Amino acid sequence: KFKKLGCTVDTAADGLEALAAMQQKLFTVVVCDVLMPNMDGMTATLELRRWEAEHRPHDLQPVLLMTRIEDSPVQLRLAELSRVALRHKSEHIDDVKSLVTSCLAAKRSSPPPQPSPPA
Repeated sequence: KFKKLGCTVDTAADGLEALAAMQQKLFTVVVCDVLMPNMDGMTATLELRRWEAEHRPHDLQPVLLMTRIEDSPVQLRLAELSRVALRHKSEHIDDVKSLVTSCLAAKRSSPPPQPSPPA
């Protein structure tokens, strides 16, 4: 679906591959399923945030987590992960385009992180 929108697409077979890819490359936006083998999308995003805090604190990766799970605790946990949007999966290309566009707009409107004062 993303290729139909003119996007360049990189794929990962599971959460571990996704995490490794996000640590090696800063993507414009990452679309990640919540349920993946070896490491779920929430854990991969949380691990990414921990890694970013140490290695890339001023350039956080926008992540769009997608799921069909309608469980409130799952949705609340996802909301706790900074710079993460949660959306329900859609099979319609216009819905997917809208989600990615919204995620990109949120990235552009976020204030840039302030550098830490010198010690």
